[in-house]
Amino acid sequence: MPFNSENPFADKREVSDLLCSAINLVPEQVKILDIDCVGYTDQGQLTIFLCSKNLLPAPKNTSLFRISATIPVDIIVNSDSKQLSDAFIFEESEKKDGYVICKIYCMVNEENFFRFTKPWGVDIPAIPYQDVIKHSTIKYIHLTTKDTSHPIEYYLVDVAGLNAIFKRNSDLHKEKMQQLMAINNGLCNEICTQSSGRQVSFIRCIGNTGNDGVLRVQLQCPIDLLPIPKNNSLFIIRMKISSHAILASELLASAARLTESEKLSPYIKCDIYCIVEKRALGKFVDECHDAQEKPYFEDIIQHCSVKCVKLHTQEMHTLQITEEEIINSIGSYNAEFEYFTNDPRRLIDKLEEFEVTANNTLCKILPTLCALYKKDMVVKKARCIGNTIDPSKGLVIYPASIYPKNLLPHPQGTSLFLIRSRLLTNVVLNTPELCRVHYLDEKETLSKYLLCDIYCLVYEKDIITFKNLCEKTKHIPLVDIIHICDIKCVRVHTKGSSKFPFDEARMLQHFGKIVGNILTGEELQSPTDSGSHSSTVSESSPAISQDDDSSPCSSTSKKHRPIKSRLLQIRKQFRESSSSASVSSEDDLSTKEEVTQKRHQLLLKLEELKKEREQEEKEEIEKITKKQNEDGEGEGGAEIEKIIKEQEQDEEEGGEGIAALTTILSDQQISQSSSEEELCIL
Repeated sequence: MPFNSENPFADKREVSDLLCSAINLVPEQVKILDIDCVGYTDQGQLTIFLCSKNLLPAPKNTSLFRISATIPVDIIVNSDSKQLSDAFIFEESEKKDGYVICKIYCMVNEENFFRFTKPWGVDIPAIPYQDVIKHSTIKYIHLTTKDTSHPIEYYLVDVAGLNAIFKRNSDLHKEKMQQLMAINNGLCNEICTQSSGRQVSFIRCIGNTGNDGVLRVQLQCPIDLLPIPKNNSLFIIRMKISSHAILASELLASAARLTESEKLSPYIKCDIYCIVEKRALGKFVDECHDAQEKPYFEDIIQHCSVKCVKLHTQEMHTLQITEEEIINSIGSYNAEFEYFTNDPRRLIDKLEEFEVTANNTLCKILPTLCALYKKDMVVKKARCIGNTIDPSKGLVIYPASIYPKNLLPHPQGTSLFLIRSRLLTNVVLNTPELCRVHYLDEKETLSKYLLCDIYCLVYEKDIITFKNLCEKTKHIPLVDIIHICDIKCVRVHTKGSSKFPFDEARMLQHFGKIVGNILTGEELQSPTDSGSHSSTVSESSPAISQDDDSSPCSSTSKKHRPIKSRLLQIRKQFRESSSSASVSSEDDLSTKEEVTQKRHQLLLKLEELKKEREQEEKEEIEKITKKQNEDGEGEGGAEIEKIIKEQEQDEEEGGEGIAALTTILSDQQISQSSSEEELCIL
């Protein structure tokens, strides 16, 4: 408490006068720190501003000034007046410093205003106190100590006896909003005039209207997550306005009160909020992107309607006028706002929303793309990965990323197909919804095509037609079959997407909204249902490939199968895997190292088969020899010669098999290299 008495404000006026007299006795020891105008009179009414320094008013009429200064503690502690020395309590640290800060409030009338402000031409701390104070009338001296706790307006009213209206930051905020709303149209026209002939700093879409016609605006949103222009869209155009132009315009100068530092700055940032209607959106975007450099303001402003502006000044920052107020209150829009937060869950949800939008957009435009680029978009491969055997159980889906091709189902009932095709790279680059989801590196950007997988439903009534169209030729145009496909989702293969695990089940459910029983691969350990899987190789269909190898759960023992048939089976598998036109998780092109590893594994497998066969022959010979010793040599010797002859024949066939398999693997590696170029796999 600043006054040391039972009633702290009983003799406050006398104490203030005593303090003023004590200061005037040693004016040379008073050091001025700062001088501010904190109030003025208008039609006899004094208004005092209790606000941030950059919002303080300019002096006019009779004005109230606040002089911040330091005074010696000794003139109070050692004062001849006991009333003054006992009025304030100082802590030891304050006594040790020797000086204490005080605020001297004084009134200056219009006649003395020039003489009062004349000494300000030099550095304020160098201004002699007596040269300033002699042209003013001191109303109150507020001593700032660590024990001061009462608001300043109480002292100004009770001690100084000032009949004033007080304005704080919140009051000035309301007044500024009212001013900007009143001059908004003129301010927009003036800003557009000043921006003519200048290049824009940047253009960003921050909102658009939905199907319900409501404008939804994203605020404090990262650039990569800003909305895509569609329907009627709200844009921010950032410009730089010359400080001299603002000071030269009466309208701009009143709307943007510049500080001394801002007046010396070459330019002030300005945001222009404009609406681009749906019919002009294409031209507006073209103007923004066609220019090799940043576009000029006059080239783009003809396609939009300016609604409001915001000048980035210290005044606007201190008053905390938000974008929401600028758009809705000043720009007269009834928009809905969504503030972006740094919550990781919110970020993930936003990214998923973008992925869903990108998928829906691509599914929607795919039929049109197939018609426009018939020769480019062809069916590379097609595979059935789901069918409906029992309508009561619904669609059963066998994800190609889990199930090998020999375990995938036959088309039956409503079926789900995976079609591998290719997409023009320019489609991705020129479609905003796709461009912000699929990040392409420099090599991919220069390539003509990107590999893509199309997941589509083919209903039971169209199954036969679909199969007949696919069997017509090897690489049929996608447009020939797309009209009978219900496209659900599309996966675009990029180098960036390959760095992350692919969740096929999530894509089918979340993006494709496909309702069905998605198998997880657990049943691979049990015998498969012969009714839902193919058991023969389909050689006639290059597009719908349902070839199936022998069941991994065969009842025939591996050991007792003749080596010739087992060798032929292996050769058959590799011929099919190198020439099959079907798609599965195994169809991804292998690297050189993977091909070498597969060759090594095959050779080891063949060697193992040969050793098993040799052991079988050895056991048979020993058995016959034992029988010969018991029964005689004639018949047993003939059997031994027969076994040895069969063994030599199998070894010859085994050698041929190894050579053939080596050739097949080499051909497969070459085929993969050429396919890599053809399908643009990076």
